Amino acid sequence: VGGEGGDVGLAAVAEGGHEEEAPPPGIDRGAIVALRSIGAAHTALDKIRCLMRVVECVASTLEADGASADQLVPAVCRHVVYARVKCVCAEIAFANAYCRDEALLLGREGYAMTSVAAAVQALGSVELEDLDSMGLQWVCR
Repeated sequence: VGGEGGDVGLAAVAEGGHEEEAPPPGIDRGAIVALRSIGAAHTALDKIRCLMRVVECVASTLEADGASADQLVPAVCRHVVYARVKCVCAEIAFANAYCRDEALLLGREGYAMTSVAAAVQALGSVELEDLDSMGLQWVCR
């Protein structure tokens, strides 16, 4: 994320302006920054770029760990929970509703948005006792 015009720089969104402790294993800092940046993104395209960065970072982490693509949605779930982003469903809905380039949603951007939306939807149906089996036991601390 970053680049032309009104793109939101990921570094521009710092939670409270201080450095956080290192995330737990399997959580990519870049994905967390991208998730936390989505609220500051003003256009649908900027929000989609944040979602793409999330998926790219998570996929890169999975690839480095030797995991398969089947692990993407559960891994994105862990990142969404760790990031504690408010209204992530509304951010995804905004991006989907106001994206002016339908062809964009058929490519990598659409895959990223769908992957994060699937993770958020899956989290909406999870019971607290299931967090441990998803590798999210640290959420309850």
